[in-house]
Order: sequence, then C-alpha cells, then structure tokens
Amino acid sequence: MSANIRWLVTVASIAAAAPLTSTAYELAECAGIVQRWGGSSVIVRAASTSFPADSVWRTALQETVDGWNRNPSQMSISLRFGDDSVSFGNFENEIWFTSDDTILDGAPARASMIYSCTGSMLESDVFIDSRISLTTSSAKTAQTGYGGGARSFQTLAGHELGHTLGLLHTRNTYNIMGQDARHVHTNGSAARFYPGEDAGNGIVALYGVRSSIQDLGVVHWRHSGWSGEYSSHSRTRMFNSAGQELASDTINGERHYRVTRGQTVKVEFSFENNGAARQRSADVGFYISTNDYITTGDWRIGGRTLDLGRNTISTIQSTVTVLNDLNTTVTCPNSTLRGCYWVGAVVDEDGSLTEINEANNATYVGIRVLP
Repeated sequence: MSANIRWLVTVASIAAAAPLTSTAYELAECAGIVQRWGGSSVIVRAASTSFPADSVWRTALQETVDGWNRNPSQMSISLRFGDDSVSFGNFENEIWFTSDDTILDGAPARASMIYSCTGSMLESDVFIDSRISLTTSSAKTAQTGYGGGARSFQTLAGHELGHTLGLLHTRNTYNIMGQDARHVHTNGSAARFYPGEDAGNGIVALYGVRSSIQDLGVVHWRHSGWSGEYSSHSRTRMFNSAGQELASDTINGERHYRVTRGQTVKVEFSFENNGAARQRSADVGFYISTNDYITTGDWRIGGRTLDLGRNTISTIQSTVTVLNDLNTTVTCPNSTLRGCYWVGAVVDEDGSLTEINEANNATYVGIRVLP
C-alpha cells in the first residue's frame, strides 16, 4: 500500500450517557481533507453466500439501499448481487456476513474504508457478524428498540452503509450514525429504517444537493446523550402544563402517560426535514386515536406551523388538550389496564408538499386516560 493511501475502521455500537447540545454530522477526513467518492453513484457488491436470490436478507439489503437513495444529495448507492469472491483490499466495495473475530473485533458490524489523503475514497467494505440475533422484519415488536429480541438488520446495515458514503459516527444529535437500533420511523405496528435529516445533510455536504427531493418526517425518538463516538436515543415524552414529565405505565413495551379528560399537556415529537429545501410553513396537526396508527381521520385536537430547515432536527413540545369525552374503561391491548389512547402528530397535514416518502409523516405517543 503506497504512503498516500490510508485505511480507517469504524464499528457499530449502542450506548448511553449525558447529552450534548450542538448538532452536526461527521465526515471522513485525512490531514484535514474530506474524503469522498467521485461521480454520482457508488457501487456496492453483495456476497452471493450472504445474500442469495429470493432470501429475506437480499430483500432487506435492497430496502436499506433504497432508503439511502431517497437522500437529498446527488449521490446514490448502486447495489449489485452475486459477488462470489469478497475480500478487503481488492478496491471493490463489498458487504457480507462473517464470523471472523479478527475482522469484527467484538463488534456486531464493522466498516473498513480505504482512501487517499488527497480526498478520494477508494474502497469501503461492510462486515456483519453472522452469529448475532438480527431481524429483517419491520414489526416493531421484533426489534430491540421496542422490547423485541433481535436487532434490526436494516438499521445496522444502514449505519454501516453510511460509512461507505463517507460519514463517521455522530454523538451530538439524533442520527443513524449513532445508536442505529433506535433510529427508526414508527407508525402503527411497523418500525422502518430511514437515513434521517442529519445524515442526509452530511451527504449533501459531500456531494451537493438534488433539488427535486423533498420530504418531511416526524418520529417519537430524540437525542438523549452519548457514549464515546455514538449518540444515544430515547423516546419522546409528555409533560404537564408546568413542564414536569407525567407518570406513565409500560404497556406492551411502550410508555402510556397518565392523563385525565380535559387536561392540558405538552407532547414532544422530533420533526425532520429530509429533503432539499427549507420548508418555512410546514403544517402539523395533532390527533387522538383509539390505536397507534395515526391518520388525519382521527380526532383532531390542535395544530401549529413549523419552519423546518435542513440542518437542525427539531425536537419540540406542543401544547394540546385531552378530549373531555374519552372512555376511561376502554381496554388496553394485551393488558388488564384500561383507558389507552394515542396522541399523534401529522406533518404536512394537508398534503401540499410532494414528497419522495409519504409514509413517514405521522407517529404517536401513548396515553392512558384515568377516571
């Protein structure tokens, strides 16, 4: 390997600690020079033994790449299957499962990058531990972020492919390059991988903006701290009018905040602009639903307008009032407790923005209405 070529290894991890207040993506650099791919597409080859035809792993990897390709930059990933010979140092970008601890070094996955210190990415390989418990299911109950027993393959692979594009770990904002298992969009029973605003902003910084891509989203996750290089993420919350977090019950692995009929509360959500342009007047509606799948067909309890730029994730509290006529005896799913409802947020409520992803505009926080 010539003297002007360097290699860097990054790993996936989960952790938690105290919060930072600033927000920023991190880019791969050498001697102060940002490293990037030339052109508008990077080829990633998937090992034939790891991602065989008609397998759930192949489908899940394609879903992950499709998620990245909805980013607002001029760069995309071109995924190619059927690679029969994978190795590090062959100047091809590859992804495969392995049980080789000399490669993984105790990590659930690892991305290795080779680049020149003149600014050019030359190779990026992704290794995933074949022995850990992974799920390709979008069912939230299967995933560790919701009390399930397996880590989402899509979020794990999505994190590592972020390295392939030139991103490093991030600890100071809610980001897929931090605690990836808790970086998902959820509405109803499905929790799905997505790159997110901050990672998308980093890719735009590397490769320029694709002005045709517009997308707004809302999630019930927030940045809550860090450990080492990695951000940690926790669920958004609900507060009383004095700003004190409400007491809650855990039902089916998720919190339901205790409220009373007619109570004024502050509900917290994280809003993201995953598109190319600032949205100065993004309409948001707030709803109460009898289930955890939020739509504009639920009971509307308020609304507001947000100015959402493409540079700062907006985790904010909004004041709403619980409806007076909710049934306190309604049975909570799979529980002996009663009074369960869900407070939801819908961004781009009127559907006026043409978005590349219309499936990420709503999410929820659980409540339990007391007698």
